Amino acid sequence: MKVASKIILVACLAFLPILCVHTWLALEREEALFRSDMEHDLSVLGVHLRNMAAAEGRRSGVEGVRSVVEAAARADRSIAIEWKPGPGERRGIRDGTNELVWVEPVRIDAADMGQIVLTESLGPMRAYLRSTVLRLGALMVLLIAGGLLVARLLSVRLVGRRLDRLVSFAEETGAGRLGGRVNVGGDDEITYLGASLEAMSEKLDQARVEAQRSNDERVAMLQQLRHTDRLASLGRLAGSVAHELGTPLNIVLGHANRIASGDQDPFDTKESATTIHRQVRKMEAIIRDILGFARQAPGEEQAIDVRLVVESVCGLLRPLARRRDVKLRVDGTPASASIFGRVLPFEQALSNLVSNAIDASPAAAQVVVSIAREERPAKVGERSRPVVVTRVLDQGPGVPEAETSRIFEAFYTSKGAGQGTGLGLWLAEGIVRDHGGSIEVENRSEGGACFAIVMPDAERA
Repeated sequence: MKVASKIILVACLAFLPILCVHTWLALEREEALFRSDMEHDLSVLGVHLRNMAAAEGRRSGVEGVRSVVEAAARADRSIAIEWKPGPGERRGIRDGTNELVWVEPVRIDAADMGQIVLTESLGPMRAYLRSTVLRLGALMVLLIAGGLLVARLLSVRLVGRRLDRLVSFAEETGAGRLGGRVNVGGDDEITYLGASLEAMSEKLDQARVEAQRSNDERVAMLQQLRHTDRLASLGRLAGSVAHELGTPLNIVLGHANRIASGDQDPFDTKESATTIHRQVRKMEAIIRDILGFARQAPGEEQAIDVRLVVESVCGLLRPLARRRDVKLRVDGTPASASIFGRVLPFEQALSNLVSNAIDASPAAAQVVVSIAREERPAKVGERSRPVVVTRVLDQGPGVPEAETSRIFEAFYTSKGAGQGTGLGLWLAEGIVRDHGGSIEVENRSEGGACFAIVMPDAERA
């Protein structure tokens, strides 16, 4: 386990200076004791030899002293012993380069006969100290290596395997597999960490389920609001559609009565049947457009021909426009302009804008819907790219400056009571935003407002 090994290594390195200082102090003490013992031994030996030499000197003179010193030198080879006649140094120890020297004066009858010089090498002591340093160094190396080995063995058993389980559990949690269990065993901090991770995973799983439920509810509510808005639009169109169906129904009824009377010749009967067929197909198209607009399923994402959607929406809303004495015109449509998305939501967003434009325009005014392909950002802050811009222009009073920032809020409307739900522009803006686009609003200099749906161009994206 790398962490445990690092901890042991750091601990050993932290104690290493302490061990070095302790070793140095111990060696200093050992050296001092060693030297003290050597000085004591030399002094004792020097006194003993001085007494023997003085006694022999009284009997045999200087030659007797010399013979005693030479005999002592032959007896102990570890200490160099020599005789220096005549007055010389005083009694005591003096340091050599690699040796200790003890000078012991010899006096006979108050006369200085000479000195006994005892010399002992410091080499054995220094060799002993070097071996001690090596032993302590090897001991510290073995201590660090043993600590790392023990840490490795124990960490793999006590920490490593358990941490591996925690890591695997965390990776599974990160991959979205929540609510699992991790069994690390024991009764320590790692056990508590595992329990905390399990609790976190359970809470995340519960939060995910709750978020999914809330999202499903939100999507269902939004779909219901969009469907309600379509039904509200259908209610407003009911009168105009009834008028549109009334005319072909009267034509069908008239020709059917003529056929039923039996007064027509075969040619007139065939012409009446053809007229009835044509009027029925016209009514069928009107009803199909209404049913298609009212159905709730948004459909799959696909390439949408904006021109066809514009013509469909305008065809559906022309009865409402004629009822308001407003002319609805499609202008400036390119040969092809496609966006990617779902047809019905986009159709609903566009129909809300066109319906609002019809409501805002006075009698004898004109609402123009145009399509253009441009190079510009689909959203504010994006880089320029190919887009399809669908503009709805009216000749109404325009959008007051104070209301510009609020017109896309839910349930906000500037219409009178019973004339609007306040959801049209909010739903339209949400639909366009979901398709990666935006709605821009500006007042025209010649009067009226312009609502522009800016969507990424599917053909040049």
